[in-house]
Amino acid sequence: MKEFKIIDTQEFVKAILDKTKLFRYECSDNNSDPSKKSREVIEILNYEALLLNEEPNLWLGYNAFNSVLHNVLKKSFGQQERLDKKLFDEVYAMA
Repeated sequence: MKEFKIIDTQEFVKAILDKTKLFRYECSDNNSDPSKKSREVIEILNYEALLLNEEPNLWLGYNAFNSVLHNVLKKSFGQQERLDKKLFDEVYAMA
């Protein structure tokens, strides 16, 4: 997944959220700006890419979503495990 570059991080986050329903991409029905959680995924993804001196890629995208899943969303361990698998499968399918 590391070899597959992400050209538009916002579109990547939106596409994954459309498929996984992990959380809502938009702030609200009336505000199409990225939600706080969406912005956090985008920020983590861009920051990790910068730290590693790499372009954003699917692996970093998965890691960014995983960070929000395990550190921000209030889910039980079982729910996190199930959502993590769904998340991985969707990102992997993009490769």
